[in-house]
Amino acid sequence: MEGELAGRYRLGESLGGGPAGEVFAATGPDGEDYAIKLLPVGPAPDSSLLAGFLRAQSQLVGLRHPNLVVLHDVLVEDGVIALVQDRVPGGSLRQWLDTAGTLLPAELARIGAGIASALHELHSLGIVHGAVEPANILMDDTGSVRIPRLSDTATSLLEPRAPGSTSLLAASAYAAPEAGESGTAADLYALGVLLYELYCGVTPFVPGFVRAADEGPGRPGQLPEPLWDLIRLLLAFDPSFRPTADRTAAVLRAMAPDLLGVPVGQRLDRPPRPESAKDRQDSLPPSFLIGDQMYGEQLYSPPPRRRRRWVPIALATTVVAAGAITTVALTGTSPSPGPQAAAPVPTTTVQVTAPPSSAPGSTAQAAVSTSTSAPPGSPSLPAERYLTELAPVRGSFDSGQQTGAIAGKTYLHTLATRVYECDGADFAEYNLSKGFRRLVASAGLDDNSPDSTLKVQLEIFGDNRKLLSTTLELNKMVPIDLDLTGVLRLKIGWQPVKSGECGASGNHLDLGEAKVLGLPEEMPPPTTTG
Repeated sequence: MEGELAGRYRLGESLGGGPAGEVFAATGPDGEDYAIKLLPVGPAPDSSLLAGFLRAQSQLVGLRHPNLVVLHDVLVEDGVIALVQDRVPGGSLRQWLDTAGTLLPAELARIGAGIASALHELHSLGIVHGAVEPANILMDDTGSVRIPRLSDTATSLLEPRAPGSTSLLAASAYAAPEAGESGTAADLYALGVLLYELYCGVTPFVPGFVRAADEGPGRPGQLPEPLWDLIRLLLAFDPSFRPTADRTAAVLRAMAPDLLGVPVGQRLDRPPRPESAKDRQDSLPPSFLIGDQMYGEQLYSPPPRRRRRWVPIALATTVVAAGAITTVALTGTSPSPGPQAAAPVPTTTVQVTAPPSSAPGSTAQAAVSTSTSAPPGSPSLPAERYLTELAPVRGSFDSGQQTGAIAGKTYLHTLATRVYECDGADFAEYNLSKGFRRLVASAGLDDNSPDSTLKVQLEIFGDNRKLLSTTLELNKMVPIDLDLTGVLRLKIGWQPVKSGECGASGNHLDLGEAKVLGLPEEMPPPTTTG
């Protein structure tokens, strides 16, 4: 779409869209890059809905938060509302999920904490986002770590709410049971659905499912206990029992270090059967009912490893004053003492305070508070090492520690290799000594590659188990985030996708900012390639 808006913004190509509107690349009067979302409102819009929407958007103009997409301008022209926003490279969380699948629990907690922090900023202004879902979360990849940035704030205010009608929001799998009376608690419910989906690939309830008040989500696979308890609280049927956004962010940040190294969840085709109150009583130790959630004393221990004793996370629950206060302690403990005493670990205490009354219409929300203590000698925080610092034990890349460019973005630490049309399969294999827990990178063909038609198949193996298989092509970046817990040998393989002709130019395969993460006390010594 070519054209101008208000004589100030020139529209370019479409960046995508959905039922609510379409987004276009745009250029400002001084050459700035923007993304402009066009929302058609028709020749005779509902004046009250339009006024409420514009009132909310006016509060957002210029609002800056690391996890919010900045709104620069709001225009109304010819029956269309135009939202002028930052253009965020990296695609949406929905695109990322479709490409990479489920996420590691620690990464899930990091992303969730960012989104919750953005929601707290909005809620403090009295604004309900109203559409928290993967398509409305952009993954900013301008730095070495992708940052979630929430977009499309309050666009649901334009939806009519005629009696008996079903809006797009109400039909969504992210809609809270009270969707018709959406408030800040509905945003937290949607965040709970999102966290659930990031772990197992499906939402806890299918769209249109009518949930009974005594039904809870089914637990997907081996979702870690601390994360599962928080998600169940966010998905409480009664909105008054859901924690606020700032408390949710604090809890997720506090538990993220404890989740490091917990393996990625299995991707499901459909959600587990919802739990009834009886199911929860049968499957959990004796516990106390808070809203529609059950909390009791439970134990979660990550899978054991040979080289290091794991620190289990004990989820100890204390119920005070007939359910008024529930204290959840994520307490690091160690197994039976061996020849040497285990180092002390941080203790994170999460306190969930339920409102004194669950009377219908109550707007009070459960409060969650956290405190973290890190005693002297506690384990180090996660550390990282670039793959360029590790020497392959077999095979190699053509070059390392160089600058690469994928889909318009520059990567200062890049492993690269030339791939020709008639090449066979090749690889580089690394000995990780079971000392790393995660591999992250941005993969693609270098922007300076001469052959626009040549594609490359990339495969990554951990101890001969395939972790990733994807096809790389020019002008497309593929995010990599893989669990390496317990992996001895990491093998990265590649080969051209043959088209029948042997070209002489070839393309460069790049792994931008490729690094392995782990705990310093577990990592083997560096072995640079020189």
